Amino acid sequence: MTKAVSIKEAWRNVYQERTCPPYAVLISPEQAGNVAEHRRGCPFCAMKKENPKNYEAWAELGAQMALDWPAPEKPAVQPGQVWSLIPSKGGWDERFRHVNPPMVLIMDVFEDVSGVRVAQLFDERALIDDGDVDLGPRYGVAEVWNTYALDCADLNLCFGQISPELLNPLKEAVVSEHDPVDEDSVLWHFRQLELEVGAFMAMEAMGRLVERHERNAVRQEFSDIPSVRSKVLAFDSRIRLPEAEDGLAMLAEAEMPIELILQAAAGEGEQIPFTVVTVGGSTNPCRGVLADLLEADHQDSVIVIRVRIPDEYSQGLLFAWWRRPDTGLEEGVVESDPSTGIFSARFSGKSELDFEIGEPILLLVRYDDAQD
Repeated sequence: MTKAVSIKEAWRNVYQERTCPPYAVLISPEQAGNVAEHRRGCPFCAMKKENPKNYEAWAELGAQMALDWPAPEKPAVQPGQVWSLIPSKGGWDERFRHVNPPMVLIMDVFEDVSGVRVAQLFDERALIDDGDVDLGPRYGVAEVWNTYALDCADLNLCFGQISPELLNPLKEAVVSEHDPVDEDSVLWHFRQLELEVGAFMAMEAMGRLVERHERNAVRQEFSDIPSVRSKVLAFDSRIRLPEAEDGLAMLAEAEMPIELILQAAAGEGEQIPFTVVTVGGSTNPCRGVLADLLEADHQDSVIVIRVRIPDEYSQGLLFAWWRRPDTGLEEGVVESDPSTGIFSARFSGKSELDFEIGEPILLLVRYDDAQD
């Protein structure tokens, strides 16, 4: 017979699971300062003595179990699946709590931005209240009052899938009114913690999802090639635009008159040209600009470049292609840090010859109606 867990004991268990650093963090020399600060403020870790466990033996046992038991699969993401999140989603907050990634239930999939909406899960059934749905002993409890968006790349391993008959009522419950929780209760403190954990997970992913949404909007903006060509030439009829099946690629390879090429001050490093196009007005103003090339490398069939964009253009969306004279353009994946103006682009499946005879082609798109 299973011993009943009191609500206070359940709250303690969840608090430690959500906020105490895992073993890998505890033993990391780089994390020693944060761990010490955590122990000074954590009501549970502060009472613990140095842990005498033989972690090396546990690590060996874990390695053996990994060999004996197959790892969970990584299927195509679908609603109703239960996933763990990648360990790197965890981290320290401003109170030196180590916010650990929870298990989540996939509620919806947003294929256009490679994102998902999830409901957070917990295991302590003594904390169930209105707005919680028990999924059974295998999956725990779904918090339909605590849902948020994540990047599909945040998902780690899939542990199974609930039935559509159970998922549909869950979706309906998300938009339902739930009874308020007494602010002096353990349940209130538990739910505040769960909301904070969810916000920590969602905030880290929000920028990527928003950028993908903006990129999709830009692609739609430039899908009508005759219209794009007309707006660019209305700005300056001297701009030479190649024939292309993609409006973005056409602009990336545009040839500017000398008056529209902004010269950069002489620097020590190598510089590469790129095109800036402004959208949002009756025309599409274009400029030719120089970026500082910080890195160009080829390893394991992947070409990586890093560039620093001049400050006045650092807030735009960068698109990147690798161009070979004999094969044309192939688009890469771009990541950015707007605070530094540094962008990186990765081009997969590239040979050493691609690297030697090819070159990056960059296009930066920005919304700025004031730009002439």
